[in-house]
Amino acid sequence: MIQQLLWNPLFQFSILVLATVAVRVILGRNPTIRFIVSVCFFALLTATLLSHGITPYSPDIGDDVLSRRITTGALKAVWWIGGGQWFS
Repeated sequence: MIQQLLWNPLFQFSILVLATVAVRVILGRNPTIRFIVSVCFFALLTATLLSHGITPYSPDIGDDVLSRRITTGALKAVWWIGGGQWFS
């Protein structure tokens, strides 16, 4: 049960977001630190998605389970938003 929870991509994403927020709160509003934290978040999110077979840059085809499609779509959207922050 615990091993399934730890391997769940949504759980891993939640832990990643909480850790990112905690680091930003603890280290303050320094732009350099914020950039480094954002790059690390994006890299870890990319690694998490790819380790679960979710390619954020390809369409979601073939999965019939609605809850998985919603979760996958949300994680991909966050990935794209995270990548888009670098160009704004």
